[in-house]
Amino acid sequence: QPLSGDHARGECALVALGAALRASGLTSAEAAYADVLWRWTALQLALAQAESAGYDPLEPRARLSSSECELLRFGARKLCGCASSLRHSELAFSAAHAAALEATCAAVGAVTAPPKEAALELLGEGKGAAVRGMCRFDLFGRALRGRSVDHLAGESALPPVVLPVELSLVPDCVSSYEDVCNALRHAVHLCELLANQQGYIPNTYCLRVSLLQHLLTAVIPLPLPCSHPQRASRCFWAASPMRYETQADLLRLLNLACRHFAACCFSIRVTRSFDAVRLVVVATIATLADAVMRIRCADVPSLLCLNYSGEAEGPGDAFHFELGSFAVESEDLQLASPELHCARTRVLDYFAAQRPHHRPSRVLFGFERSMEFGA
Repeated sequence: QPLSGDHARGECALVALGAALRASGLTSAEAAYADVLWRWTALQLALAQAESAGYDPLEPRARLSSSECELLRFGARKLCGCASSLRHSELAFSAAHAAALEATCAAVGAVTAPPKEAALELLGEGKGAAVRGMCRFDLFGRALRGRSVDHLAGESALPPVVLPVELSLVPDCVSSYEDVCNALRHAVHLCELLANQQGYIPNTYCLRVSLLQHLLTAVIPLPLPCSHPQRASRCFWAASPMRYETQADLLRLLNLACRHFAACCFSIRVTRSFDAVRLVVVATIATLADAVMRIRCADVPSLLCLNYSGEAEGPGDAFHFELGSFAVESEDLQLASPELHCARTRVLDYFAAQRPHHRPSRVLFGFERSMEFGA
């Protein structure tokens, strides 16, 4: 039984022929001889079909396929093997049949042989210049130098316009509110450039996270606690007055920076050290936003900020929000830099000093206890 199955039922017909010959009284040697003759006849029929189909070894469209050539060669090898096995049997293969079989195998070799080398003259090279083996490659004619091929090239793709990302625009230190606004604005613009050009600049998520981490933990100072004795003189956010447009600009830039940082955090594989960066940086953004919201502007105070800080006219205390379980969850964080340690400590000190001065009914975003907005 063939390994690929007997779909054409040829093997079945051969076995049935042998069984019928043995049943009719022929010996095993005579049945084997008949098997060789049957295979020989089938091979001759295949050769006749190839010749009737107009086979031409020099014409690519009239050649046999590689699978058909391999099938003919395999049939010839199998036929020769069966014929050679008869030399030790009682009924040897006759000399006339051997000569005719050799001629058939030679015909199979001629049909399945690769095409002969042909000499073709190159265009533009003059007489006598020829290339051997030209018809072995169907597409070799494209290499002839006889016509212009510039029109086949098409239009070249326009190179992308990649804007430079100058990370050095973000300063290493700030000394005024304007410097903080400029540093945050540069950082937001750089994050936008990296986000829009992430197809041309590698590792944009890591660059944005590192930029915002450096800015919020090492460049912009965090506020001192409200109970600090020298807060009015030593705290960056209480030592000088602030204008209304500066306050609004700071809150808008902190919002944009937080959005960029959140988008990058959900796009990077989380490790233990990066988990610490995520928690501490978001806590610093919340601390800075709370400190800016509690500042009373020198020119036109914001009504929202006055109500939030409890300085508005009329009854009502200040609002505040809590960090929840940040203190407990951050105890075992893998903080990889001193700036992260300092930022975590200052965030905890800032909110711990506010806790005794606020009532529980004025807590905002207390979703740990209930899903209500607040007071």
